[in-house]
Amino acid sequence: MMTQQLEIKLSKKMEENIKKAGRKSTRAGNDFMPCVDLYNRAQSTWFEEMVTTTLELEWLEVERVEMIWQHLCRYTQLRQERDMFNQSTVEPVDQLLQKVDLDTDRELWVREHKTGNILWPWRSRHACVALGKSIPGEGLGVPWKGGGGSHWVKLPSHCPVHRGERRELLIPEE
Repeated sequence: MMTQQLEIKLSKKMEENIKKAGRKSTRAGNDFMPCVDLYNRAQSTWFEEMVTTTLELEWLEVERVEMIWQHLCRYTQLRQERDMFNQSTVEPVDQLLQKVDLDTDRELWVREHKTGNILWPWRSRHACVALGKSIPGEGLGVPWKGGGGSHWVKLPSHCPVHRGERRELLIPEE
């Protein structure tokens, strides 16, 4: 009988312990549920903010790229306008420069302003020059027929004619 009483006592104690554990578990579960709800709300809020922020950043990036594109388009347009203006301004000047005969211009300047003597007085006669030959020890020269024979005349160092170039050259007087 004693064993039965002990068993009953133990089983009552176990039952009480089980009930206590159940109550503690229920209380812990009840305390845990608001935490889970709070966590879920915080996660949902964070997700919404991240999506909203990402969309805003994407929109800002689209605006930034569009603004850069507009600026580049405007820049290229202005650059083309400037180039066209420069070309239209420079073309007439360039055409006039092509018409200038440097030697005649130099002669006229010296005569009009009486700035000195012309070192190489030019004849009105022209010779066709095919440069490319060197006079030994003297540099570039031009073929010249005159004065009873043909020979090479040394070009002065300031002459603007280059090797291999074909152009008319005024022949100096003797």
